[in-house]
Amino acid sequence: MQTKSFDVVIVGAGPAGATAAFFLRQQGLDVALLDKATFPREKTCGDGLTPRAIGVLDEIGILDDLLVEGCKMDEATVFAPNGTPVTTQMPIREDHPPIMLAIPRYKLDNFILQKAVEAGADLCEGINVQDVQIEANGVKVVGRYKGQQMVINGRMGIMAVGASMGLLKRMGILKKTPTLTLAARAYYEGVQDLSGRFEFYFEGIPLPGYGWVFPLSENTANIGAGIFEIRNRKKDNRTAQMVMEQFLNIPKMKHHLAHAKRVGPIKGYPIRTDFATAPTYAQNLMLAGEAAGLVNPLTGEGIDYALESGKIAAQHLGLMFKSGDFSDAQLEQYDQKLRAHFHEQVRFCERIRDWYLHKPIINRLVNVAKKRDQFRELFTDIVLGNVAAKEAMTFKTVSQILLTR
Repeated sequence: MQTKSFDVVIVGAGPAGATAAFFLRQQGLDVALLDKATFPREKTCGDGLTPRAIGVLDEIGILDDLLVEGCKMDEATVFAPNGTPVTTQMPIREDHPPIMLAIPRYKLDNFILQKAVEAGADLCEGINVQDVQIEANGVKVVGRYKGQQMVINGRMGIMAVGASMGLLKRMGILKKTPTLTLAARAYYEGVQDLSGRFEFYFEGIPLPGYGWVFPLSENTANIGAGIFEIRNRKKDNRTAQMVMEQFLNIPKMKHHLAHAKRVGPIKGYPIRTDFATAPTYAQNLMLAGEAAGLVNPLTGEGIDYALESGKIAAQHLGLMFKSGDFSDAQLEQYDQKLRAHFHEQVRFCERIRDWYLHKPIINRLVNVAKKRDQFRELFTDIVLGNVAAKEAMTFKTVSQILLTR
């Protein structure tokens, strides 16, 4: 049996875990980064990077690589349920670059991971973590690696396991299965008339739900759809794959795909969006990214939240190690930092999703956005998660929605 010890042990080497590892190493802490996969590995996702995500990736130092490997866009088009489009440029904001990128996750995640390794993180790939035991002065991670049992001890731990909930449930951190968003996507080659911009669709999608076309090159794209499972909504038997098939049959998609070839199967995946009620820590342990329910509940986008929460976790752990204070009170402060950074935005997006994703309302919003430049920019900011709720729902904004004809 192998036994190793570190300052911090991170379970999950996706965007949240690898970002946390990178920023922890910047502070000189010894970090173990564990993952069951061997990188690069495929991750089912929409592959879109918002301006928020790009800001953190630039800090990590991989933006230049991503601009070469990914598809850069500075515009987005939203299609209302009645098919009306509204196109706008990425709003210019001090804290976010005015671009979006689409890049497959097997490339993106590997770029972030390699930066963490270059910074000095001790990576262990292909380890099957079976248990994380919380002890008085740290955590003990038990797993199987190359047929042998391995124990990795850490003064602190970070769980960055994404939507995988089995380990969190066994540890008693997650008490019940949260309501999930269901999504599906596939890759296509030979797609015609790609607009060169991100396309978001409420057309051809049962609401509350959404569809997307994210170009990866001039004629390849990640195309998918998602459907929300809202609290207290009567459940039906629709799957994400069924919703996507419905989306693919609208005229715009038939045109896009008239001569296209699907590369690989349609893959479905669950998305956790329960940050408002999700636990974010336990004794000697933090949760980051989707493991803490951190995904935009309006769009299903989670990479930006994963990157930002991984950075916040690393920064707060740096303060804890500097002070030598690893108390629950310090972990409560981590939770407060996450709530201060994300809670208002998450709750605002939940309200839009639950209250406003109805055909007449979205048609109305798109109509106003087409006629008023200021609202069009705000509408885009809301979809991308760039804007605070207080800024979005001013009296002036509501008046524009109600009075514009």
